[in-house]
Amino acid sequence: ARGMDGLKGALLDGWQLAGIGQARSGNPLTVFIQANRSRSQWSPSLAPGVGFDRPNMAPGRTYDDAVLGRPDQYFDPTAFVLQPEGTLGNVGRGAFIGPNLRTVDISAVKSNRLPFLGEATVLQLRFEAFNVFNRANFAPPELRAFTPSFGRIRSTVTSSRQLQLGLRLSF
Repeated sequence: ARGMDGLKGALLDGWQLAGIGQARSGNPLTVFIQANRSRSQWSPSLAPGVGFDRPNMAPGRTYDDAVLGRPDQYFDPTAFVLQPEGTLGNVGRGAFIGPNLRTVDISAVKSNRLPFLGEATVLQLRFEAFNVFNRANFAPPELRAFTPSFGRIRSTVTSSRQLQLGLRLSF
């Protein structure tokens, strides 16, 4: 019977395996409206008539049910209403959490000595795979409420699966 070390050696046969994974929760998001309905001169508005105010949550709606989480509609637009003019909205700053990120990268490397080219010469065969599971990691959605693109995610923050094969000669 072969021990675990013997089995590991037979399977790897000189290959070195490595992997790295990332798991992050989403970033805080703040929903804005495109106008300065509050007529405030301080944050979140930049000046009178300039800047972004926040809307109100629609009656009976919560922060949890306002997030649908889909790339084509991350937020439910019916969860938000315009606040009365001259007032600040009640949607909190950073009250929503954006899409999370999950990715796994792996590599396999085999080094072969080539003494006929010199004592220190090594030929290394490398195989690397990035985002192995080909997971779509979405960017934050459009945050301006009451616009046609509100809640739409237009891009990803990582590339799709990438495979790479390489040779490295060290001497």
